[in-house]
Amino acid sequence: MKRKIKIDPNMIENFSSLSDKIIENEINKTNEIYEVFRQQYLDWKKTLTNTIKCTNNKSILLYIMFVTVEIYIKSEVIRCCNINHFKDVIKDVHYKNENSFFKLSFIGHDLYEFFRFLEKNQDKRFLKIKKLLELEKRIMLIDVYKNINNNYTSLRYNCDNNGNYLLKNEANLASNVDKERIEEVIKYVL
Repeated sequence: MKRKIKIDPNMIENFSSLSDKIIENEINKTNEIYEVFRQQYLDWKKTLTNTIKCTNNKSILLYIMFVTVEIYIKSEVIRCCNINHFKDVIKDVHYKNENSFFKLSFIGHDLYEFFRFLEKNQDKRFLKIKKLLELEKRIMLIDVYKNINNNYTSLRYNCDNNGNYLLKNEANLASNVDKERIEEVIKYVL
């Protein structure tokens, strides 16, 4: 039998005490959608870890990293906001549209915009997911982040909607430093 556990929203900022961690583990065990996203995240992380060893193609590595990060962000929002269904809404929080409440499905490939949304809504106690804001700082160390124009899917083909290369020639070769920064992002989110 599954049981639901209510969370005090003030706990979201800091899960440092043992009792908080026990409650967090109980929530994770009972939330099926969280488990699905967590498993997806772990599989994408393994894919990225293996791909880093096999290629120096920066656009491919960044694409897989951003997919992994997007799934991780969704799993954190599920966990912190105790979302039980993909279409659940978080009342009193609007994202992109003042006429509708926030839904998990609103988080898409526009991670830059989502991070701006988190920064602006730190007054909402259940969106104080400081770990995600710290994650963005690590992503910012990768220079290409500013050039993806809110949609990392263009990295799949290494060109934007107008056919312009995002990373030309040598710029698309991932250095050891680039690989270390990508690995650092993925290590941080686990």
